[in-house]
Amino acid sequence: MPKSASFGRRTAQANVAAAERPKERALTLPPMPKSFAFPKSGPLARIPFFSLGLFAILAAIFQIELNAAGYGAGGTPSLATIVALGGVSRELVQSGEWWRLFTAPLLHGSYEHLLSNGFVLVLDGYFLESLIGRRWYAATFAIGAVAGTIASISLNDARIVSVGASGGIMGILLLFGVAFPRQKILLYFAIPMPAWLFVTLYGLYEFWLGIFGSSDGVAHFAHVGGMITGLLLLLLWRDRIGHATPGLPR
Repeated sequence: MPKSASFGRRTAQANVAAAERPKERALTLPPMPKSFAFPKSGPLARIPFFSLGLFAILAAIFQIELNAAGYGAGGTPSLATIVALGGVSRELVQSGEWWRLFTAPLLHGSYEHLLSNGFVLVLDGYFLESLIGRRWYAATFAIGAVAGTIASISLNDARIVSVGASGGIMGILLLFGVAFPRQKILLYFAIPMPAWLFVTLYGLYEFWLGIFGSSDGVAHFAHVGGMITGLLLLLLWRDRIGHATPGLPR
């Protein structure tokens, strides 16, 4: 609805003839499509260059973790090494080391942690990089990673140290569920599930574990924070749904 030029001066507007008043227009949003469409481009457009490059960087940083002094058996960096290289906790941030919010997403706690995150990152990149554009894809990852870290240190014990890119990856995963709602995802025992249902159930599962606690050493609140951030970023370009790329390209 357009704003009136006489906002705050209702007495003056009451004297204007009805015929001279601007007509009200209903604000409508375009309908949500069943699935996005890929832009027409060359065969190399589907290669997730950003995801592959980011995974290579994360792997190189993890190797630096292993080469640092003191790490456990099986490729598990020690807590002292993780803290020294940029692991984050609420206690450390409150002491003034806010830069850890940006370094912690680049670190990982084990080979399994790195490979599982890298697999999902590259898989999402194959579907989404050429769809929403690599700049939006990269921005979603970066903002989701920091937001997930903030959620983790805000809702967990002040002394718990966390690392990992899961927050950014979960933000991208939410976009995947919206862009390809009917895409089948194979779960355990090869059970097919639509992407939208998987993302919804997984988000609720992570939230449940975060609220009621879990002893598996996973920062579940970071996952929830990343997914919420992905949803908020999606709302920023909801008026562009159905287009090849969202608005705000820079």
